[in-house]
Amino acid sequence: MVFSDKIVLNSHLKLIIVDLKQINYVEADGAYSLYHLVDGKKERSSKSIHSQKDLSNHKHLIKISRSLIINVDNIQEVLKEKEEGILIFRDKTILHLSKLICNRLIQHLTGKDSN
Repeated sequence: MVFSDKIVLNSHLKLIIVDLKQINYVEADGAYSLYHLVDGKKERSSKSIHSQKDLSNHKHLIKISRSLIINVDNIQEVLKEKEEGILIFRDKTILHLSKLICNRLIQHLTGKDSN
């Protein structure tokens, strides 16, 4: 469930309320979703990333692949390497992306082709 600025994550034994600004990215983890937060914590939700449709309605959270949602507000840099992309968040978290996914992100951020 998503409120205007918070999401309620249903974990196995608890409900966790997370401010959307605290999410760097969400990745698929089998039948679950793994939330990577700005404080370095990781929270697992019992819902799959495919069932997180409400999350992608938030303007700063973009689904750039079937298994990855990124909070563009927390991005500091996108490095375009020869074989991959490297995403650096404001808290210095590093996420390696395939070249294809990196190009999709760049297209979303700039509104144009990254080649």
